[in-house]
Amino acid sequence: TEIPEPQKLIELLLEHPLRSKIEKVDAYRKAIKSPDFLKFQLGVGLFEGNMGMPWNEALSAIAAGGIYFAFDAKSQGAAVLIKAKDLDTLINLRKAVFQAVQVASQGKPDPIKKGEYRGLTAYEINNVKISALDSWLLITNKDDLAKRIIDQHLDGGTESLVNQKQFIAAVATKPEAFTAWSYTDIATIRDAGAM
Repeated sequence: TEIPEPQKLIELLLEHPLRSKIEKVDAYRKAIKSPDFLKFQLGVGLFEGNMGMPWNEALSAIAAGGIYFAFDAKSQGAAVLIKAKDLDTLINLRKAVFQAVQVASQGKPDPIKKGEYRGLTAYEINNVKISALDSWLLITNKDDLAKRIIDQHLDGGTESLVNQKQFIAAVATKPEAFTAWSYTDIATIRDAGAM
């Protein structure tokens, strides 16, 4: 699945005509005065402080080049690849996420594990693997999948969707302008026993 311009979705939500109507509803007004919402606002403030910009601008910078979701039948793993504006944006994001995780786990052992693969630093939080590949953020749930993506990024290679006939045919049908687009290779998923 590909979301090439997630900032447009953010703008749509923020500027949608229903927003002003929702903000007038009593349940909404009550919810934004709750202690949980105040904690959420504190978290947003910390996030903005670490990112050095308002949250909506930060989200646009984090996903400036799009968000891509993948499922790998071979490993039964899922991956999210996010193309950020630059590596500094990802470093600031990592600081913000790690600070939030450490605040949430006060009094418990540090849930953030650090490792290395092929010279790249990788982190793990509750079995979720996170690594930066230049200005790409990789998030996955399987070590083998993370390693294959990193290997492909560093070495190139021929094992890629862009070389598969069905994918090439599907891409040819993709509209010029779209919010999200998805491709699924049902045969590969079935052959891997995932269906």
